[in-house]
Amino acid sequence: MSQEIFKQAEMFFEKKEEWYSFLDLLEYKDRIYWNWYKKCKYELNRRFQEEEIDKKGNWLYYSWGNFDFKWFLKDFGHDSLCIWLQNSLFYLWANGNIYDVEEISKLLQQKKFIPIISAFERQDDIFLPNNWEKVVERGNFHFGDEYDGNFDNSRLAWYANFRTNDLADQIIRKVNRFRNNEEITLLLIEINQKTKR
Repeated sequence: MSQEIFKQAEMFFEKKEEWYSFLDLLEYKDRIYWNWYKKCKYELNRRFQEEEIDKKGNWLYYSWGNFDFKWFLKDFGHDSLCIWLQNSLFYLWANGNIYDVEEISKLLQQKKFIPIISAFERQDDIFLPNNWEKVVERGNFHFGDEYDGNFDNSRLAWYANFRTNDLADQIIRKVNRFRNNEEITLLLIEINQKTKR
């Protein structure tokens, strides 16, 4: 830690009670964090459930856990090559027990399937062929903050609670780059057909 951090801590916690309050809050950090994400999860579930009632398309979504979502082609299910949002991470993913993930990697390297990779606003990692994760975009959210484009899960939690609609809108825009693109939908259908075990 730098001396600047130590000086800030002394300034923030000059009074014993402030330090004790900080320690009490620290004990509840994870509960606060997940409670904040819960508000955005509720908003996303509401929006996608309303959309599914109004529109019968190729795509469905599945929500579980604290803040996990998958958007997938309804003919293949949530274990297929699909979009997975987990907190601040946005993946292209497939279940390696059901799909040949090495073959998926080979196909994704072909020029024909480049639009799938290009649908990510940014590709932070492209994983090894045997990984179930194929591509990840990490923390690429923007709120006019010094962490724009580089949010970790803890910092994004604040926005999930206090700027819920802004975060939900950004997530929906990311997902719709796949869902609303007929070419990408057809390419994902083809990959899922070719790679199912």
